[in-house]
Amino acid sequence: MRTIFFATIESDDFTISENAKIRAFSTRSEAEAWLREMCDPDEDAPASITIERGNFSDCWVKTTNEPEAGARLSPFTLADCNIQAPGTHPGVRAWWITPRADVLVAISAREIA
Repeated sequence: MRTIFFATIESDDFTISENAKIRAFSTRSEAEAWLREMCDPDEDAPASITIERGNFSDCWVKTTNEPEAGARLSPFTLADCNIQAPGTHPGVRAWWITPRADVLVAISAREIA
């Protein structure tokens, strides 16, 4: 079984934004290199960047329709995600979808300053 790493730049500190675009990578080093490039395009004055596993506040995606078996939420399938039906979470009548896999995020020292 091949290990895949996931990353997103759509986060606030280490909380992944709802509906964030998540990318898949073959290696952790590829994911980290992409995150560093996206967070610090100024190669002349590189920022200190911390990369960690991100967290989801409530969920990644909300939908008012029940997700269909085999549906794809790129880069995941529904089988790769936790699905919470209405009434199983504290939110409105919607299905909450959250990937089971770790998703890496980055924060730049410039963002903190």
